[in-house]
Amino acid sequence: MGAREFPRFSARRVEGRSAFMSGTRRRLFQYLTDMPAASLREIERSLSLSIPSVKWHVERLKDFAVLVEEPYKNLNIVYPSGLITSFEARVLSALRNPVVRGCMELIAVHPGIDAPSLCKRLDTYSQRIHIATRELLSLGLIASEKRGRERRYFPDEAFISRVEGPPREDYLLWLSEWFQNDPIEVRNIREEDGYGIVELSLPEKRSELMKINLLPYRNLLTLKK
Repeated sequence: MGAREFPRFSARRVEGRSAFMSGTRRRLFQYLTDMPAASLREIERSLSLSIPSVKWHVERLKDFAVLVEEPYKNLNIVYPSGLITSFEARVLSALRNPVVRGCMELIAVHPGIDAPSLCKRLDTYSQRIHIATRELLSLGLIASEKRGRERRYFPDEAFISRVEGPPREDYLLWLSEWFQNDPIEVRNIREEDGYGIVELSLPEKRSELMKINLLPYRNLLTLKK
C-alpha cells in the first residue's frame, strides 16, 4: 500500500457502548480477519470459548455492523463486513476442507492436471477428488475439459488474481472511519506487511495493538509456483 496515509486520532473519551472494549470481542474479531468465514464451532475450538459465549459476542459485533453471519450448507459462517463478499465467504468456507484446498492449490500451480494426478499428489481416493473438484466447479473457481480419457482442470484466472492481489486497503480505510464513531480511544491506524495495525488506548492507561489481516486468503491458500 506504500505511502497511503490513514487518519491520525486525537485522544478522546466518548460516552456510550464500544464494540471492542471487550477483550474477548477483540480476540474474536482478529481471529475472523485471519480465518474469515469460520463456523461458530470453529471459533469455539480455536478461542477456547463456549458456544453461548461465541454466539453472544458475535451478536454484539453484528449489532455494531462489523460482522456478518449467514448460513452456508449446514453451517453458520461469520466474517467481517466489508473485508470479503458473501461469495468469498462461501469460497473460504469450502477451502476449510483439506482436499478441496489441496485440489485448488494443485490446479492453480499445474493447469491441466487430471484427476489421477490429483489423487496421487494428495494421497487420497478418487471419490474425494470427484467431490472436491465438483465443489470447485460449482463455485466457478476452476473449469474442466475432457482430453482423451481424462478430464483436466484449469484455474479461473480472475480468482487467482484475487488470491494474489494486494491487501484490502479500502477495508482498512472503512475501519478507520468506523473507529471515529466508537467510544474506545484509538491512537493510530496503519498498514504493515499486509496487516492493519490498530493502536488502542484502554482503561487504566493500558495500550494494545489489534492486528487485522488484510489478505483474507493468506492463511488458507498457498500458491507456490
